[in-house]
Amino acid sequence: MTDNMLTTATRRGLDAKEINKDLTEKAFRLRCLAYLSNAKADLLTETIFSMRKSKSALSAEIKQRKLIEEKLRKGHDLYRQMFTNNSAIKTLIDPGTGDIVDANPAACKFYGYTQQELTSMKAWDISVLAEEECRREMALAEAETCTYFCFQNVTKSGEIREVEVYSSPIDTGGANLIHSIIHDITDRKRAEEAVNEHKEKLMTLINSSPDSIFFKDGKGRWQIANDAGLDLFKLSGVDYVGKKDSELAHLADSIYHDALGLCEGTDEETWQEGRQTRCEEVVPSPDGTSTVLDVIKVPLFNKDGSRKAIVIIGRDITKSRKDRERLEESEEWFRVITASANDAIVVIDDEDKITYWNQAAQRVYGHTPEEAVGQRLRDLVIPDSMREKYTQWYENFKSSGEEFYPGETVIRKGVRKNGEQFPMELSSATVKIRGKFYAVGFIRDATERLRTQANLEKSLSVHHATLESTADGILVVDHEGKVVSFNKKFLLMWRIPHTLAQLGNDKKLVEHVVGQLKNPDKFTSRIKELYLKPEEESFDLLEFKDDRIFERYSTSQKINGQSVGRVWSFRDVTERKKMESMLHETLLEMNTVLDSLEVGITFVRSGKIKWVNQKMLDMFGYLRNEVDGEPVEIFHTSPDSFTQLKDEAISVIASGKIHLDERLLKRKDGSTFWCKLIGKAIEPGKRDKGSIWVVEDITERKRVAEKLRLDAAVLENTTDGVVITDANCVILSVNHAFVRITGFSAGEVIGAKPGVLSSGRHDKEFYEDLWRELLAKGEWGGVFWNKRKNGDIYPQEATITAIKDEQGNTTQYASIFRDITDRKRHEEQIKYLAFHDPLTDLPNRKLFFDRIEVELARAKREKEKLSIMFVDLDNFKEINDTMGHDVGDKLLKEMAGRLKECIRESDTVSRLGGDEFILLLPNISGKAGVKKIAKKILAETREPMLIGSHKILITASIGLSMYPKDGDGPDTLVKKADDAMYAVKQSGRDNYKFC
Repeated sequence: MTDNMLTTATRRGLDAKEINKDLTEKAFRLRCLAYLSNAKADLLTETIFSMRKSKSALSAEIKQRKLIEEKLRKGHDLYRQMFTNNSAIKTLIDPGTGDIVDANPAACKFYGYTQQELTSMKAWDISVLAEEECRREMALAEAETCTYFCFQNVTKSGEIREVEVYSSPIDTGGANLIHSIIHDITDRKRAEEAVNEHKEKLMTLINSSPDSIFFKDGKGRWQIANDAGLDLFKLSGVDYVGKKDSELAHLADSIYHDALGLCEGTDEETWQEGRQTRCEEVVPSPDGTSTVLDVIKVPLFNKDGSRKAIVIIGRDITKSRKDRERLEESEEWFRVITASANDAIVVIDDEDKITYWNQAAQRVYGHTPEEAVGQRLRDLVIPDSMREKYTQWYENFKSSGEEFYPGETVIRKGVRKNGEQFPMELSSATVKIRGKFYAVGFIRDATERLRTQANLEKSLSVHHATLESTADGILVVDHEGKVVSFNKKFLLMWRIPHTLAQLGNDKKLVEHVVGQLKNPDKFTSRIKELYLKPEEESFDLLEFKDDRIFERYSTSQKINGQSVGRVWSFRDVTERKKMESMLHETLLEMNTVLDSLEVGITFVRSGKIKWVNQKMLDMFGYLRNEVDGEPVEIFHTSPDSFTQLKDEAISVIASGKIHLDERLLKRKDGSTFWCKLIGKAIEPGKRDKGSIWVVEDITERKRVAEKLRLDAAVLENTTDGVVITDANCVILSVNHAFVRITGFSAGEVIGAKPGVLSSGRHDKEFYEDLWRELLAKGEWGGVFWNKRKNGDIYPQEATITAIKDEQGNTTQYASIFRDITDRKRHEEQIKYLAFHDPLTDLPNRKLFFDRIEVELARAKREKEKLSIMFVDLDNFKEINDTMGHDVGDKLLKEMAGRLKECIRESDTVSRLGGDEFILLLPNISGKAGVKKIAKKILAETREPMLIGSHKILITASIGLSMYPKDGDGPDTLVKKADDAMYAVKQSGRDNYKFC
């Protein structure tokens, strides 16, 4: 509306100026003609008068005539001066012949001819009209039927100019000529056309805007509303001009009544404010939703301060508000996840400055985020011993983005705030964002894990060595009847095949050995009885059909005070028992034999020592004469201890039974040690005959049992999962962390093989490599995928160690692992960012060149064609500079989406940077197929882009290269496509070209 007023005012001003000029010239011309006419009349009158006079007055009359002629000459000169020197374009034309009789210098300059050339031409020679039309127009001018004309005249150069012509006939002494004053109105015409075009464009722009736009006059009456504004209130097709909001409320759906009423109120607030206002308004819809508008209102006032008009622009921000809320929610999730991560997460830029430092990093290093961010990493946490290596890596990272230990998790030293150095597990990744490299490190304090691993390895080694070095056969069984552990001595004593023991089934072992016993029922019933009483200890003798005799000792295996299984200890006492049966007859004769035994033997009568063997003396550190006849109490730690044993043993051995006991006894030097005591009467019921006591040093066995208990406690309390298998990979034991991580209970996996955890992700070659390294080095470390009980597949970081006996034979394997699901997720995210453009989410340069290498290899192999398409947006920098980088970024995202819509699934579109995109088109039929895609991209690019409030028109220049015609290497094909694109730029843009 404002442009209309301006256009009208401009046109009126130009017209008024031209009309005033024309009126002045016409008035001057009429005065000249009047002067000439009066002079002519005077001359005629004087002539007639002179003829009537007498001859005597002739001389006076002649004189007077000369004066009149002089007057006429001066009048003619004055007219010529007016005609020639006037700046207006003037011509004299003979209407009968069309000859240009005269033309002033202004006319010659305008038409580009000399006066001689112009006066030799016809009127139609300088007009676009045909001769007939020119004659018709001249006739109108001659008859004064029409004195104003608008023509198109042609200059000498061929240029067509728009002119206004004011024409009138004049009498030049018997010849009628047409006097024309000509005005060049070409510029005015062009200005009028430009104004009309501008008005049309403005209205088109308003109607094409997604924003709702309204113009109201000073009284609030609607004058203009664009399509979006009418659709907002569903008023399309309604005659709204001249109506107020309250009047339109009756024509709209009832749901809009309140919203239109609110508009009048906020309009009034803007008038009162006297300046532009901005607010949010909500307009409901019949479907139950609402549209949130960001409304700008601009009041316009007349010079006297009265209200002239108000302009209202409303932008739909419903989606942007929701997007903003989602973005804020996403950022909050990122903050919570990184803040709650167990691993320290540290990010540095290419200046070695720390840009991110989470709470876990503070716990690991001691520096707060405020202290760390902005500091150089090398100054804060890198030990002196690592400085040189770190500096070398940093220089490579700064120039090329090289990763620190790519694809590995390594153990390195770190420095805490207090100067303490500590071992840490480090993995890292590099990402390039907007041309700048960033390194992301994931750090975990490995102090406790390495300590646990060392302790476990040591414990397992001692455990294994202890089991294999004892003379007893050892078997450990859990409450479910699964074999947890055994030593070689156990298999030899019971003549059990190793393959059977590896099955881990105690029931099958019992079935195999029970046939060797004289009393199998007693053997099995005692086993069942003890399994029902897990806390009870037991000792008995087992007699074999082949006359062997074993001592069987059983005790509960406990972890943290809780019974988890039973330990069975078997000792072959066949020979010892034979000697005991013959002892009362052959004691003196068998001293040599008894002295060679590995147990102490004492003959006691009436509480006095009557005889001891050499082992007994050696165990207690006495000489024989120092013990002969001495009370047996000298071996006990205290009188109370001796009294307790005596009270317990007398009744047992008197009944003919064997008394068993374990207790601390005292050596000559006062030191104590654990002994196992076996007492038996020489003749039951005859106390005076005395008794025989077998004393065995069980200190080592006790130590082994305690060690086993401690080892089990360590395994159960570590946070890493632990699995122990035998040499055939049958699981012997697992700890609590294993149960927590995998979901399998110990009972579900003990006796099984680790294959129950297999995810199926690794092929045969992976496991072959693992076993090759494990067998060669005795250990393996790495990452692989396993499956939980619920079917979830997860990554775990594990070390597997082979446990060997003294001969170097592998007897067991121990695996320590931890769930690294969260760390893998972080690494995958960083890896994705390293190969994709962060703005458009398209593949970046690195990923694009990886793909082109693959596709070129396939094209060469399959004899296929391939095309590279280089797309560059025209005048993008101008859009970026005038509308802002935010608009530029959104335009690039929109362009990325359009490019993806134009290509096939097998094609790749990548953003190289700025406004440059590059496409890979494999297995293309030929130039025709490439042309089709290029034309489609050009058409899509020309489609207007609505970026916020901007409607942007843009084009693209496309360069194309073909394999194998234009080259067989990635760099060559890309360069030729780039050269072709620049050729399009130089030849006018908005096109495509093959190299």
